[in-house]
Amino acid sequence: MINALSFLMNQSFTLYNSMLQSGIYPDKHTLLYLVQASQCISEAKQIHCHAVVAGLLSYGYLQNSLIKMYLENGLVGLAYQVFWHMPVLDAVSFNIMIVGYAKRGYSLEALELFREMVGLGLEPDEFTIVGLLVSCEQLGNARLGKSVHAWIEQRKSISSSNLILGNALLDMYVKCKKLESARRIFDALVEKDIISWNTMIAGYAKVGELDLAHTFFDHMPRRNLFSWNSLISGYSQKGDYMMVMSLFNSMVLNNVRPDSVTMAILVHAAAEIGGLEQGKLIHSLVVRMQMKVDAFLGSALIDTSRKPKMEK
Repeated sequence: MINALSFLMNQSFTLYNSMLQSGIYPDKHTLLYLVQASQCISEAKQIHCHAVVAGLLSYGYLQNSLIKMYLENGLVGLAYQVFWHMPVLDAVSFNIMIVGYAKRGYSLEALELFREMVGLGLEPDEFTIVGLLVSCEQLGNARLGKSVHAWIEQRKSISSSNLILGNALLDMYVKCKKLESARRIFDALVEKDIISWNTMIAGYAKVGELDLAHTFFDHMPRRNLFSWNSLISGYSQKGDYMMVMSLFNSMVLNNVRPDSVTMAILVHAAAEIGGLEQGKLIHSLVVRMQMKVDAFLGSALIDTSRKPKMEK
């Protein structure tokens, strides 16, 4: 019954509490469904405590769900406690921890867990490698990233031409500013998606290689808001206000609605040329579009008002 109600979050926990009041105690499968249905960390902790008291925490699926829940909510210490006390550590558990650590910025810890995983004779898969590559890019360690790449190429079971791994390698090389290596990965991909194209555009735009960024932009099969923002941002950093506005107008004509990031980029471009009037015009656009002014856009608008006008 709770399984059937797992998508109805409140009902699941109401039924769970009714079971306890009636002296009916859920089994490990019920607790697993409840963790997956929990809406807040306090509910997950309640199930965790119940599992400990009832002696059900040794159930691997339940432990992995708790680890994932804790990591997603930033409770890294609790996640590690559950992981460390697992009677049997498998590749799935290591992957959840490695990827979770990487996403939370615990790059060195993710790398150490990988060493432990290999030391136990467990076979890493593409999800393990994605976690490692995220850690490498966060550390800005291209040399380590290349070592991971070389390790992938030596494994017959894992291929860098795989789209998930290929995109992770692209992102790592781009974040480490190794655009030539990123280009080789991109060219070798059998299948490319919009993430592949956007990663290359953003990478070239960020280092000022705007001709290459624009070439990729022109040749990509389809574009989204991120594609436009990346290219516009590149020209804004260069101080090319005319190109920024030209791209913005093309974006609107292509029925792509700008967001606060787009408008902040435009404001920044106006500020770079000391264009107070241009900044006011962009501000009026923000108002007309009824766009929410977040901290990023708000600080850009304030910065524009402080910039001195350029002398004619």
